[in-house]
Amino acid sequence: MASLEGIMIRKGCVSETTEMQRLFVDTIKRTCRTDYNEEQINAWVSGIENRLRWQKILEDQVVLVADYYGQIIGFCTLDKTGYIDLLYVQKDFQRIGVASKLYIEIEKEAISKGHTELISNVSLTARCFFERNGFRLIKKQIANINEIQLLYYRMSKSIK
Repeated sequence: MASLEGIMIRKGCVSETTEMQRLFVDTIKRTCRTDYNEEQINAWVSGIENRLRWQKILEDQVVLVADYYGQIIGFCTLDKTGYIDLLYVQKDFQRIGVASKLYIEIEKEAISKGHTELISNVSLTARCFFERNGFRLIKKQIANINEIQLLYYRMSKSIK
């Protein structure tokens, strides 16, 4: 079992896009299987094909990565409106506090930028994590990706 020892949270950079995309796909495929079927997972991971979106994320959002001796094992992004866009942690490093560490730092970033609320669109898999961190459900929503429907939750949290 991995531990938090050796894990450092730092700013991510554009040159790490491929590594983050790989982690994005691998995490969804390995972690979300109990909540989404194969067709839904394939639609979801097709998001890495949108190069412009990923470029904008890395250029326009705060990107924090969890670095474990030079390997990215998780990342979290925050846009200019206080929206947590992405939060993913490699399967082998889940349930030891990596996501919590990333979340704490992204919340600090949001507060430093003057945000009073965080919003996120959260998967079935991640809902419990967000609830444990003080988010409340706004509403259930359905995303249509390549004509495939995925259930997710719009959630928010007041911050100071």
